[in-house]
Amino acid sequence: MSHSRPSSYTVDDRDGSTIRRFDDGCRLIRLSETATLLRESRRMENCLNDLERFAYSEVFSLRDASDHSVANVEIRAGLLIQIAGPANRAVPERYHHHLRQFLLELGIPSSDITARLGFIEFGKRTFSSVEGCSEAFIEWCSQHSSPSELPFQRHPIIREFLNVFARHGRAAKEPIRKKVEALFTPEPPAWRQADGAKSDAVVRHPRFPTALLHLTRYGALDSTARNDAFRTAILDISAIATRNAEKIYDLGAENRIFGPEAFADLLERTGTREQYEQARSYACSEKAAALQGIVAPELVQRLKDDFLMI
Repeated sequence: MSHSRPSSYTVDDRDGSTIRRFDDGCRLIRLSETATLLRESRRMENCLNDLERFAYSEVFSLRDASDHSVANVEIRAGLLIQIAGPANRAVPERYHHHLRQFLLELGIPSSDITARLGFIEFGKRTFSSVEGCSEAFIEWCSQHSSPSELPFQRHPIIREFLNVFARHGRAAKEPIRKKVEALFTPEPPAWRQADGAKSDAVVRHPRFPTALLHLTRYGALDSTARNDAFRTAILDISAIATRNAEKIYDLGAENRIFGPEAFADLLERTGTREQYEQARSYACSEKAAALQGIVAPELVQRLKDDFLMI
């Protein structure tokens, strides 16, 4: 596959493979012949000698003013596949502008270029590491939100960070991982509070720290963090539900993350099965009897039948 050459390209008549020259003496070369790919593989200590793999790709070499190879770019069917420096290390930052300028002219999205250069985009800013991105998010939280309240996790900035950290969190250093873990582990009674619920409402919809569930699914945080938070939440809600005969705590309707099997597995992993089953037993007998004739019959029946209601 080949791209149409932008009019701003300068073709060097002495070397037809040179497709772009820069003011500082750097130049971009298209590598298309077998011999040039093999030579570049030796220069860059990479796998460009795997000719079959790159048979359907466009490969470019960025050379500095002394003609040293400093970066290789692979594009396939119009998609940016990779950018790599010598021995597949990161490309030195002083060459990023050259590559970005070239790739933008080819119509490659800026976000793809940023990602392939090893940068992280978050909140309309670009960060060189997940630590820098996380510190910026933590600062944002201190100014705009209260980590002790679960509804703050619904903000679009929160969702954006969760997606970023799910992708890059495994590379974060342990202190940053602990900070993020603490940020998304709210204390009770946050998970017992429901937006708009009146103080005398019968049904309460606990909001578990589902951000932890999301991040541990992708390995960005250790599963211990999730289990500890859910253990605290389940024990707390079970205790309150047992003491309060006039409140029903629906652990599934608001979160939409638990089915019976998933919840049973969570009870097992958090060691809360006994306490939860005691609360369920109470709900199926004393609580259902106390609410008979006070609330809709279908709600009482669901209290007796639904695994997630206590």
